[in-house]
Amino acid sequence: MHRRQFLGAGAMLSLAPITKSFAGAWPDRPVTMIVPSSPGGSTDITARVLAQKLGAELGQTVVVDNRPGANGAIGLMQIARAQPDGYTIGVSTNTYLTFNPSLYPSLQYDSLRDFTPVALATFIPNVLVVRADLPAQDIASLVDYMRSRKKALDYSSAGYGSSAHLAAELFRQQTGVDMLHVPYKGGAPAMADLLAGQVQLSFPPLPEAYPYLQDGRIRALGMTTRERSPLLPDVPSISEVLPGYELVLWNGIIGPAGLPADVAGKLAAAVQATVRDGEVKSKLMEQGSLIPDSYGTPEAFSAFLKAEMANAQKLVASAGLRKDDAGKP
Repeated sequence: MHRRQFLGAGAMLSLAPITKSFAGAWPDRPVTMIVPSSPGGSTDITARVLAQKLGAELGQTVVVDNRPGANGAIGLMQIARAQPDGYTIGVSTNTYLTFNPSLYPSLQYDSLRDFTPVALATFIPNVLVVRADLPAQDIASLVDYMRSRKKALDYSSAGYGSSAHLAAELFRQQTGVDMLHVPYKGGAPAMADLLAGQVQLSFPPLPEAYPYLQDGRIRALGMTTRERSPLLPDVPSISEVLPGYELVLWNGIIGPAGLPADVAGKLAAAVQATVRDGEVKSKLMEQGSLIPDSYGTPEAFSAFLKAEMANAQKLVASAGLRKDDAGKP
């Protein structure tokens, strides 16, 4: 018995440095980055800008894998169920991580329990846009136009609980205008129907709207952030007309719960190096994204996420959105 115990202990000791060397070698194969939305949306745009440089920082290919559906729940569950080995990570917005828990009574994931926050990547303003043929040149004239109509205007969003939906509901609440929500399965189809004239206005993330603002097919009337966007300095913040109005979209990198601290730390450092790379930063800012000055470590992002969940609960309540309105994603 003593001899077997000795041999067993020796075997365990011989395995210890091998296990340690595996952890130190991460990543030694491609990493999958799950995007819980369809191609063409703001989160997908962010992920694809980040992926190549992030792969260079890690020394492995980062493959973007779109898993849209159920307002982000399908992709988030894919991340939550992955092995916590660093080879499956995700990019998520606050709409999926912080607003969904306040909207859906039967959500299948817990944002604080089922994920490892890694690093905040970008802040993204939403923008109130209307079709170019709509007779409204600013927020005041839009409100007057909407109040003068017998039929409510239709607005598109990427889905129930998306940033565009919440931004529109806050606008409706503060102005008292009537609008009809037309939800889509992603930002790209929501924008496509705005361009096609199926709806008259929307509040999309700026990266989704910017190309069409450039070609004149839609017109920007206001930003959802308190500050104006450097990309559209002449477009006022909605809060300049409606004091207290604010909605900020963000994208962060997450992994499944139980991601080893050394892997999370290495990944966070790579994310920070990526978003601060001159070429990547330029591409992100050209699309309207802003690079956060902080929350670039797992610890800081975790604290930020907890605070954001509390803020989301207040925002959903103030917008008058009840949990039973949302159904099940």
